[in-house]
Amino acid sequence: MSQIDGHCATDAEAIYVQNTMPACKTTFVVGGGTAASPYCSLDPIGLALSDAQSLVVIRGTVNNGGAWTYQRTSHPMTSFIGQQSAVVASSTTPGFNMTGGLAYLRGIRFTSAASQGISASGGTLVVDTVVVDSCQGGGVLLNGAAFSISNTTVTNNGPGQMGATAWGGILVDSLPSSGTTTLNLDTIQGNKGPGVLCSGQITGTGVFASANSTTDIATATCGFSSCMPASSNCGAP
Repeated sequence: MSQIDGHCATDAEAIYVQNTMPACKTTFVVGGGTAASPYCSLDPIGLALSDAQSLVVIRGTVNNGGAWTYQRTSHPMTSFIGQQSAVVASSTTPGFNMTGGLAYLRGIRFTSAASQGISASGGTLVVDTVVVDSCQGGGVLLNGAAFSISNTTVTNNGPGQMGATAWGGILVDSLPSSGTTTLNLDTIQGNKGPGVLCSGQITGTGVFASANSTTDIATATCGFSSCMPASSNCGAP
C-alpha cells in the first residue's frame, strides 16, 4: 500500500473481485468479497466498501455493469489494485466512473464497448500503471476532477464525443477548482481522435503522444508538448 503509508495489505481490509462462477457472488452479501468467495463483478462494490475495507483487489477479467458510481466524499482513499492480468470490461457505461472522493487505480486494464474507460467528474483521481485500451466512447474523461495520471498507456480509444468536442485519448473538459492536474510518464498513442485535449493548462511531464488520428496534444491549451523519442524518461514503461 505504497499509495497510503507503505504497509502490507491484509485480507481484513480487502474486497476481492474475481469472476470464478459459480463460487463468486453476483450481489452484495454480508461477509462476501473474500478471496475464497469474491464478487463476480464490480457492481456490488458500492455497498461493500467501508472505512475498514477500502482496498478492492481485482483479479483476471471482470465486468462493470454500471450499477454503481464511486463518490465516497467523506471517506479515506479507496484503492483499486489489479492482480493476475486484471481487466475491467464495460459496455454502455465507463469502466470506472467517479463523481467525488479520492480513488487510486493501479495495475488494471480498462476497456469499454460503447463508453469511456475512465470518467471522473469530481473528487481526486490517482492513476498509476494502468492501460486504457479500445474504449469506443473515448479513453479518459476528466470533467472537474483533480487528477494525477502516471506510467499509464491510453491507446486505440474513441472517437468520443463531448458536446461539440470530438476526442480520443484524454479529454480534460473542465479543470477542478483546486487540486493537482498532472500527467507524468504516460503514452497516448493510436487513438481515433485527438490524443490529449484540455480546456486549460495542465502539467505534462514525459508524455509521449503519437499516431493519434488528428492532433497528438493540443499544446496551446494544454500547455505542454509531447516528448520525443519514447524512452525511460518519455512515455509509460
